[in-house]
Amino acid sequence: MHGRSLRMEENRLNKLDDILKKVFEFHGHSSPGTTIGVYMVDYATELMTGGGGRELNAFVETIPCLSDAIQIMMGCTVGNERMHVVDYGKFALTIYDKETGEGVRMKLDPDKTKRYRHLDDWFLKKKPKKDLPKELVIRDIMEAGREVLSYEKVKVEISKEKHPVKFCRICSEPFSSGDDGICGGCRGERYYEITR
Repeated sequence: MHGRSLRMEENRLNKLDDILKKVFEFHGHSSPGTTIGVYMVDYATELMTGGGGRELNAFVETIPCLSDAIQIMMGCTVGNERMHVVDYGKFALTIYDKETGEGVRMKLDPDKTKRYRHLDDWFLKKKPKKDLPKELVIRDIMEAGREVLSYEKVKVEISKEKHPVKFCRICSEPFSSGDDGICGGCRGERYYEITR
């Protein structure tokens, strides 16, 4: 890299260090997942913005860690409906344009993590957490940076339709629905058991 490019890269890395501190504080502790999440969000948003001011939303394909990087770096949350969690158990996320649905799906690539022993052991769960100090994994991530990531361009289907509120035909509770009038809980998707 030459002078100007090197300075720009140094500025980007310094900015990422500051962001990492904020994400760790929000998350409650440092972790490999939030560390790689910061690199994933940084790379995906750079690919998506390209200098333009788009409103970006996100999908996250796993529950732990990644969503915290998105919330701090992008302001997308489940509550403001700009982040959607689909628990596929994959260490992947998609950043997409809210209006067009054009996006980038970013993932941690197992073919690329092989070069970083501690990261690979953590990612593929080759060792129990207790036998793998997170500091070593985080060090591998910091050394690898974007090198261990892969992406693909995607199109997200955007639903602008707001579902009306209906009363469940079984429990009579109001819920937002576009389906058959039976809430998820009464369809057997309940996450709780009524104990009375």
